[in-house]
Amino acid sequence: MKRSALRVLLVGVTLAAAAGGASRARPERAPRAVVERRLVLVRGSARPLPAGSWVVDEGSANVELALETPGAPRVRALRAGRATLHREGERLVVVVVEGGFRVGAEDAVATEVTFAGRARFGAFVGDAMSAVVRVPRVFAERMALRVVSFDARGAFAGERAFEGAGKPCAIDASLRCFDSGPMRLVPEAIEADDAAAGERAIEARLGGRLALLAGSEELLSVPVCLAGDEACGFEVALRPVLVRAFAGGPTVFRGAPEGEAEALRERLEHVMRPWESCGIRAQVLAATVVDPPREVLLAFGLPFGLPSDGSEVIEARAGKRSAVVALPPKLSPREAARYVEEQLRASGFDVVRSERPWLVHEERPTGELRVLASHGEPTVHVRHAGRLAIEATRVELRDGLEHFDDARAASGSQEERALLLPLVDGVRSTVDVFAVPFFSDGRRVGESFVATDDPSLANVIVVDRAGLASSRTSHVLAHELGHVLLRSGDHPDEGSRDTPRLLMDSDASDASRLGPRLLTVDECARARKQGRSQPLGVLEPFVRPVVAP
Repeated sequence: MKRSALRVLLVGVTLAAAAGGASRARPERAPRAVVERRLVLVRGSARPLPAGSWVVDEGSANVELALETPGAPRVRALRAGRATLHREGERLVVVVVEGGFRVGAEDAVATEVTFAGRARFGAFVGDAMSAVVRVPRVFAERMALRVVSFDARGAFAGERAFEGAGKPCAIDASLRCFDSGPMRLVPEAIEADDAAAGERAIEARLGGRLALLAGSEELLSVPVCLAGDEACGFEVALRPVLVRAFAGGPTVFRGAPEGEAEALRERLEHVMRPWESCGIRAQVLAATVVDPPREVLLAFGLPFGLPSDGSEVIEARAGKRSAVVALPPKLSPREAARYVEEQLRASGFDVVRSERPWLVHEERPTGELRVLASHGEPTVHVRHAGRLAIEATRVELRDGLEHFDDARAASGSQEERALLLPLVDGVRSTVDVFAVPFFSDGRRVGESFVATDDPSLANVIVVDRAGLASSRTSHVLAHELGHVLLRSGDHPDEGSRDTPRLLMDSDASDASRLGPRLLTVDECARARKQGRSQPLGVLEPFVRPVVAP
């Protein structure tokens, strides 16, 4: 983390006036009242003064008076302390406050702060940060000091008040020194339990800022960014889609469409917070509500990729269109898909051919064809499947979505492909998140597709009602996003000890209030690297927030 000298911000002016002068029996000019004002400055900051001949009292070496242009004086704070300026009829008390953030035991003050990394089993690693303030002793009791964090939009995220009344500063007995004590920045306040003894945690937002306040006045602020990188952090765009159980039917939330879309968007924003500790935040796009597709998906060659034997026959209907297609022998699965495509197009059907990934147990890559609903809802009857094992699939979510098995994790089940292929947006830089009512056997609550050789379903997540409902304790969405960012379907406990509090653990069985939310330092580094790898990278750097000097 970079360190530099104090960064400062002018905080404000408070006025106090004293009135005087008693009336006399004879009309006589009353003495002019002396107006006293107080000006609070942070070391290094400057403030213009009203035009006039100001004089700095002797011994006030912590301020400097300069004339930048004739009649335009400025007062600059040189160091913490108290000074007085005066001119005829006016007195200005200048209070200079010095403060900043530091990391560990270093005296240098940090110009930025970051979420702490984690060791494998949850403890924070690296030095904690603290806020330090020096205030003139006579004003120390009037300043309520606190550290406040804000998100990128300026909304409040968390705060910590200074404890104790401070102590005399070793460098100057006229000053009082305050120290917030060691603090950790965390994406959720619930993670404060991971802080070591004597440390405190403050909830903060990646891309926001951390401010040091005296009362309601801000002394200084620094950005909350990823340390050691040119960018402040990285952002992944999430595109949420709510899929109804049937045309016009309910979604996972069973409410008004507008409220359901907003509920899903808010849920995504919350459950993705564990990734902020890695320097990765989520940008949630507008959610949409859709009906299940009415297309028919034809698969050729499942499950072994064998050629046709000449007995395969299919019949297709859509509106007034119909066709019967008999396949010749010795066609590979993909040749068979092209042959049926040509025959159906000649009969007036709209079809789209897609490429499935070639799985290791298949002799030849299988073929795939989508019969669109352009001219009415299509029906496809397989009269004889033959050696190609032709399979026609339609989406039917009222009995649950059929999920893939381990052998087809790279391609998805047929029903998943029939559902997702028409609905993905085709933008590889975004992650599509589909919420469906439930999976067919009740054992699966979320899935992701991470095969880099099948771009049609890359960067796609599917979650059901149970996955959304338990997201605060099992973090299903954040876990599945981890598979997308890491470009891997592996889990750390598959080759090592079971650690339920780890986000990428396979069973996610920790039912405590903390839940499985922890990421290792290695996982964070790999996610930032793999998440940017092309051609399917989804992470984009975002710039550091600008804070006032």
